[in-house]
Amino acid sequence: MRCILICPDDFLWRLVADSAEPRLDPLYLVESARARTRIAQRGGDVLAGDLEREGLYRRAFRTGHEPVLLAVERPRQARIVAAIRLVAPDAPWRSRKTACPAASRTAWSGSVWRPWPSASSSPRSPAR
Repeated sequence: MRCILICPDDFLWRLVADSAEPRLDPLYLVESARARTRIAQRGGDVLAGDLEREGLYRRAFRTGHEPVLLAVERPRQARIVAAIRLVAPDAPWRSRKTACPAASRTAWSGSVWRPWPSASSSPRSPAR
């Protein structure tokens, strides 16, 4: 299943690569060229760009229904979701309840996820 994993750096790639989940076909969206290079060199499908601009998501979504995992600091979430909603308003979401500081990433990776509200404020869950 193709999914889109959004994080400014390569954290989600490291998390998913360690899980060795064969059913995932993730596309990683990162901001830094350095993270893009690291992921690509290790065989990951990755795009880099401004996470707050819709152009990145126009390149990322194939159907507009791919499930999305969002791992960004809370102050940026609304802007990023707004950009994605312009391209894929019906995409199912998962997001973190709180920000993911670099110092607490081990604890973060095992924490609980919640659905991100859609444009109509009704929760959506990823397709299975």
